[in-house]
Amino acid sequence: QPRRPTSEEPNNVQSVTRLHSLESALEDTLETLVRAEGGQAIDVLEARLRAAVIMEGEIRDRDPNAVVGPITTSIAGTDITNQTTTDFKTFLIQTHREAVDQWIEENPDDDARTELLTRYLDDITVFRRLGLYLLKEHRDHYSNLVAEELLDETNYGDVLTKEDFLRLLRDGIDVLSDEDR
Repeated sequence: QPRRPTSEEPNNVQSVTRLHSLESALEDTLETLVRAEGGQAIDVLEARLRAAVIMEGEIRDRDPNAVVGPITTSIAGTDITNQTTTDFKTFLIQTHREAVDQWIEENPDDDARTELLTRYLDDITVFRRLGLYLLKEHRDHYSNLVAEELLDETNYGDVLTKEDFLRLLRDGIDVLSDEDR
């Protein structure tokens, strides 16, 4: 659970240690957890990520829609993969992305997966970016959703989702008919 730092904490060593322990535990068990609990595990991770985004928005006095995750790269970008994180929100983004990706791979034709993607595409920026990333990764299974996003002209001017949308455009353009291209 994300929390506000207290004035008694001279530094973040204890927080980083706890995050590292959580990171190690999830690294060892995430695949099994998602396989066994599926949607419930996704719901828990989503709720924690949403809480972290809302809290960051409150601390920075910003709308949660302005809390976007890594801004200089895709939500799957190299600035958060394969490194130990000290930022709880970044850790949650990475873990949630991996869990949802695995969950979709297990049964991409399940309606619950489509519903989750559709909901993410119409959510706050962090989840919208996750939705765009997941569409790019699973474009063969969700070609109708990919086409909808690529044909939506508002996506071409959205700065906050630009990196993820452009990757979807680059990799998903083949789902469009010649006429739509």
